[in-house]
Amino acid sequence: MRHILVGMVLVAGLLAWVGTNREANGQTTTAPAAAGKVDESTMGSLQGLRVNWASLIVSADGSHMACSAQKGAKWLVITDGKPGPEFDDIMKGFPCFSPDGKRVAYAALQGSKWVMVVDDKAGPEFDNISRSGAYFSPDGKRTAYLGQKGNKWVAVVDGKAGTEYDDISWGFPYFSPDSKRVAYPAQKAGKWLVVADDKAGPEYDSILRYSPAFRADGTLEYMAVKGESLHRVKSPPQ
Repeated sequence: MRHILVGMVLVAGLLAWVGTNREANGQTTTAPAAAGKVDESTMGSLQGLRVNWASLIVSADGSHMACSAQKGAKWLVITDGKPGPEFDDIMKGFPCFSPDGKRVAYAALQGSKWVMVVDDKAGPEFDNISRSGAYFSPDGKRTAYLGQKGNKWVAVVDGKAGTEYDDISWGFPYFSPDSKRVAYPAQKAGKWLVVADDKAGPEYDSILRYSPAFRADGTLEYMAVKGESLHRVKSPPQ
């Protein structure tokens, strides 16, 4: 009972925080509450839903919130009080907001296959989806995530699946600061390479983990090992 009460207090606080930020951003027309008076607004009904409060997330700007919930034998994600499409399961963790808070993404089970749901639209089916989840570009307009088919992994950028590789599961997609470029490390026939803008780079014995990064001008840089040599690789924009 104590945990339930704590959860309710936490949610109430977050709801108040979201409501305050939405008003501050000009997203509501509710008149400000009088001094000493509690202002209350209904964000949606939870009737018939078993909410997973541990999945609750608030957007970076504090204007939106989302969480997963069970409805009978199905699962769905509630965003700002609005329930999304129903699926057989929602991957553990929590939904992901774009930097501007206007878009939300999450992995869901549809039959025996996993799909990434972005803006309530399901993407291509996979046997598995990386638990690193979806990544939004800095401007919030682009998405990227990793999916598995059999023993192969692919990166899905803007809803389009790329080339299959033996492994890309330990890494994650990197967007350039201007959101125009995307890159990720991948393994092919025992060698490692970095795929930038869907084009495979030179092969190495290994790519230093988390080393791929974009400079302000869009140049991609990463550290790689070939034999007994350490290489610093640069890939400028095309």
